[in-house]
Amino acid sequence: MEQHSISLLETLPLHLLFLISECLAQLQPRTRRSIFALSLTSKTCNLATDPERFRHVHVALIGPQKLQRDIQRWRQILQAGNRLAFVRSVKITGVTVSSSVEEELIKNGDPSGTKMKLVQLENARDSFGRNVDVDEEASELFSGLDRVTNANELLPAPSTAWPDESAWKPLADLMKDFTALRDVIFTSRDQFPRLLLSALHEHHPHCRLHMHRFKLRSMILPERAELKVHPDDIALATSPCLYSIVVQTQPYHRAQIWDYNLEAVMAMTKGLAPNLKNVSLTEGVHQAAQGVFATIPRPQWKGFQVPAGKSNVTESAIGRLENLVLSHSLSGEQILEWSSCTDFSHLRSMKVGMGVSAVRKLAETSRQTPLSALSSLNLKLRPHYRFGETDEMMDPAVAELLQSLYPLEILELDGDIGEKSFEAIITHHSKRLRKLTFICGDSEAVFFEFTPERATQLSQECLNLQIVDVRGSEVRKSNGIFEWTDWESE
Repeated sequence: MEQHSISLLETLPLHLLFLISECLAQLQPRTRRSIFALSLTSKTCNLATDPERFRHVHVALIGPQKLQRDIQRWRQILQAGNRLAFVRSVKITGVTVSSSVEEELIKNGDPSGTKMKLVQLENARDSFGRNVDVDEEASELFSGLDRVTNANELLPAPSTAWPDESAWKPLADLMKDFTALRDVIFTSRDQFPRLLLSALHEHHPHCRLHMHRFKLRSMILPERAELKVHPDDIALATSPCLYSIVVQTQPYHRAQIWDYNLEAVMAMTKGLAPNLKNVSLTEGVHQAAQGVFATIPRPQWKGFQVPAGKSNVTESAIGRLENLVLSHSLSGEQILEWSSCTDFSHLRSMKVGMGVSAVRKLAETSRQTPLSALSSLNLKLRPHYRFGETDEMMDPAVAELLQSLYPLEILELDGDIGEKSFEAIITHHSKRLRKLTFICGDSEAVFFEFTPERATQLSQECLNLQIVDVRGSEVRKSNGIFEWTDWESE
């Protein structure tokens, strides 16, 4: 009778096989093909890859019946071999339909492909622009800070009619058994269920909730209506689990519909959401006259009416964001508003659109309260012409800002800069800088040209510099993007 030889790999102690699995997962963080290939070689290797293969649970929403089937299937898989203990993160994607619509789809199918196209569109948006080699657990993927947002993206108008949440109970019950759960990522544009939030508070109070399409629905209301914050919105806005939010907001959600989510987010940033660390906000700007959107002036927001004892936040409280993305051009006054909401000295990364006044105000703020934790700065520089700002004003303002900051590791400047900004980079950030990006402005005036001499100066002064990326009209004439290795060989 033929005897099967045992692979030398299977003779290794199990803890070494676990380490091999971790290394394979790091080599292919998104596809993890090698992990799954190894799991098929033998029972021993299958067991050794379990901690990596079941770190993440993905739930794709469509309807209540499918959600229940999916959860039943996940439970069967995870209960085998005590895999429940390996789950670190749960990601919820897709869009849902009502039970009646789902029944109709089951009965008649989806002949027009409408539902399937919607699901595919949601999946495409969820992964658009992402690096396939980035670890699934990278902070920017969980937080949603890398999401490409569009202020004009049409989303369904949130409804204040709160839906039946009974369909979520199987998922809430399953998540109770994830003893090592660390992160919940919610990318669906559906409302985050109160049932699920309550389960997190009770069983995983230290879990981090990342919401990639954050909205408080009762903050969107018809004009003349009284603003009454729904209890579920208060629970979400004050949740100790809320860690990251990606928000698209504008004063008028649509004609004669007010949206106060911007004011709500700033209040949450100030401390109402005690553990909120990452905020990415895109604010839509209407160019038309107000009359197109409202028949009466939009009243000033009066703040959250939080029940007594629900929050310890005082008027003097200030938040501690670590990462802030503001995808619109700020004025100096808006920089002051945000600096009063969160302590800028705790920021690790900042990606902001700025006019000249905002650049100057940030420099002034930095001198008063040093941004000592900041390591990554991404600025989209666009003068506010309607306020008398010009392209020529931007370079000295940026140079002033760079001189006021601690040395950066990553710097991206998108806009018209010049010699003063370049010199500020050399003199103040050369010791620590690892990545430098210039995106040249599209104005007719040429303020800065990245020459071989400047590349040589960078290589001599910035000894830790690994990546130099230069983009813009001058670069396009050269048919490509400058590669740092090419410049080093000059």
